[in-house]
Parts: sequence; structure tokens; C-alpha cells
Amino acid sequence: MQTDPLISVVICVYNGGKYLAQTLESVAQQTGLGGAGNSSGVEVIMIDDRSTDNSVEIIQRHVPIFEDKGFSVRCIFHSENKSIQASYTEGVLAARGKYFKILDHDDTLASERALAEPVEFMESMESQGVSVGMVFSKTLYMDEEGQVFGEKRFPFPFFPYEPRNPLIPAKWGQFVVVASPLYPFVQGSSVVRKACWHELSDWHMQLGGPGLFDVLLTLHAVHSKKWRVAYLRTPSLRYRIHTSSFTQGVGKRDTWVEILNAHYEHIYGKGLLLAVVKAWTAFAQSTKSFYHRMKGNKAFKSIGLFGRRT
Repeated sequence: MQTDPLISVVICVYNGGKYLAQTLESVAQQTGLGGAGNSSGVEVIMIDDRSTDNSVEIIQRHVPIFEDKGFSVRCIFHSENKSIQASYTEGVLAARGKYFKILDHDDTLASERALAEPVEFMESMESQGVSVGMVFSKTLYMDEEGQVFGEKRFPFPFFPYEPRNPLIPAKWGQFVVVASPLYPFVQGSSVVRKACWHELSDWHMQLGGPGLFDVLLTLHAVHSKKWRVAYLRTPSLRYRIHTSSFTQGVGKRDTWVEILNAHYEHIYGKGLLLAVVKAWTAFAQSTKSFYHRMKGNKAFKSIGLFGRRT
């Protein structure tokens, strides 16, 4: 009888043909997650959101590669475009793993143990009675050609300091997630316990929205009384900066502020703290938008905002 995998990797694709093969190959190289009934302990869920390029062909070509590795594979092909957030929610709801990782179609895992190390840490903490809901890792920034030019780390990308204790104190996490204008984590660098995601996303999905990901999930996790958040100093993700990601980075900041403020109200309630957080968020987002427009697609490489690799 086949047991459930330890971790599910959810990859949602829309016209990702340029980089998708590199992304999938980095997943196929993963090791260290053996389990009874599933030789790899890994489930790969690939969702194509009605691509018009060769993405479907690349997905189909990699299915036997994953199966030869002992991975469990599931493919979902949409007949119409549903949006990235809806696709990720669909993938995570379908995931059988105890943990999951969201991986964008243009990023790659940074090492062969990019999945195993955070899972081993979370399993170790669980054996000690500590409920870790999310583990982030250092992120490497790469350009369109795949050359690494910097790194993003916790607590602040522009400081060389990194905490030695992986477990992030709750108050410190709450401060950094709100206060840092550069946001110290990248979605694809995290491994999330599905029970944590489901618990924190449930109220939001009941309102008709997709599940929480990225900043919003982290925001709720660091304020949770049950779940802990951790950070590992070993890089787990190579995050690709290119023209499309730049365009997304400068768009609709006002909408993003409105979304964040709604979640701040859910967490903080009414009061002076909420007013201060809202004011800071509006200022930080408008400053980021101005900086991106001023620097163009060189914004991510300028003035050393993301620590250079040594």
C-alpha cells in the first residue's frame, strides 16, 4: 500500500516554456526524502493554466523522468485561464503531502537537498513538541541567463547578519514582516506544513478568496499562537529576475496596499497600532514603486540592496 508523500511540490505554469525545463529538472534532482511505499517521498503537481506556448509539451516530457525517480506525479490542464492564485490554491488542496512547496515556473531549486533540509528540520522540531508551520531559506537572485548576482536573507536583505537559531521569535517576526520595505522572504523559498496553511487560509477561502500565499500567509503565521516560523541559512531557491517579473513588481501597488490593510485589520483590530502599520505600508509601497520606475529593470541589481555573493 502506497503511503502519502512527505512533501508536495506545486508548480503552476502559464506560458513558462522559456525556463520551465530548468525548473522541472531542478525538482527531479532532489534527494534525501525516502519513505516507505514511496521511494522518494515527493509528489509533483503540475498545473497548466491554459498556456499557449510549448509548456504542456515540456510538462508531459518530464512526467516519465519524475516517475523514474519514484516521484508521485499529478498533472492538471485547465481548459481556461484561472489565475495564478486560484491555480496554487487548487494545487495545494489536491496535495497529499504533509508539507508543500510552491515553485514558480521560472525559478529553480538551489541544491539537491532543497526539499529535504527544511522537511528534516520540521520533523525534528515536531519530535520536540514544536509546531513549525513554515520554513524559509535564503534565496539566491539570478538573471535571465541563470547567473547569480545576489542573495536575499532574513531579517534584512541589505545587512550581512543572519540569525543562527532557525526558530524566529514571534515578536521579532511580526516586526520584520511589517517593517521591512523589502520583505525578507520569497514565496518559493518556503516549505509550508499543509495543516498550518489550511488553518490560516480557511477563513479567507470561506469569504470566497483563494488560499493565502507569500506575504499574507507569513503575516498570519508570525501572529499565530500555535505555529512557529523558521529560517535556514542554506539557500534553497534560485529566484529569476527578468522583464516579466519586473513588470509585476511595479504594478498595482495601491491594490496591494488595500489587500494588506484588510489583513492588518483582521490581525490587529482597530487602534493606534493599526493606523501606524497602515501608514507605514502605504509609504513603503509607494517608495518601492517609485524606485522601481526610476531604475527600470536594473532595480534589483542596483546599490547592493540584495547582498552580493561572496
